[in-house]
Amino acid sequence: MTRSTEVYRPSEDTFLLIDSISEYASRGLALALDVGCGSGAVTESLLEISDEVIAVDVSLPALEATREKVRSRAERVHLIASEGVAFLREGTPIELIACNPPYLPIEQDEEYDPAVHGGPTGVEFSKALLSSLADRLKGRAWTLFLIASSLSDLGSLVLHAERLGLEVSFAAHRRLFFEEIYCLRVSGHGSSGEAQQRTFFTDGGDG
Repeated sequence: MTRSTEVYRPSEDTFLLIDSISEYASRGLALALDVGCGSGAVTESLLEISDEVIAVDVSLPALEATREKVRSRAERVHLIASEGVAFLREGTPIELIACNPPYLPIEQDEEYDPAVHGGPTGVEFSKALLSSLADRLKGRAWTLFLIASSLSDLGSLVLHAERLGLEVSFAAHRRLFFEEIYCLRVSGHGSSGEAQQRTFFTDGGDG
């Protein structure tokens, strides 16, 4: 994916995601993950419910914006420049993931914008993320809150998740002028007794 020099600013989809993850407010999580951290608004919200947060974005300006947003709690945030979650060690004890991905399809003759376009049907980025999470976090229980749009191929995204053995439900939705945005709750079910893995990153990562 092409790096973007623009930082995605908080919008209706951001606020829908923040509202959805608030259901975890009383659970006292140890580790959460923000994929596509953008301005840092979701990372900041995750810090209210989790001891530590891994904030990921392919955009270096976005990572800088997030760094500034959480400066007072920087010791609890791991900033990673990455397009996805391949940097994670298998079995990393992540309990909650939030992602407001690029989710719009690319229209004919439209210029590709990596901040908003998720692929030809709008869900290619999200499908790749689900596959990576199912692989990296197999054996663990985790929940992903994922933003999607009625303009994209939402049905194929849900089917892809189910084929990976994940459970999908609709946590919330919001109607806009030209589309409806959804927050999907995607759950992976781990085996009990899994040893805690406190090293987050593969040998190629840092934090």
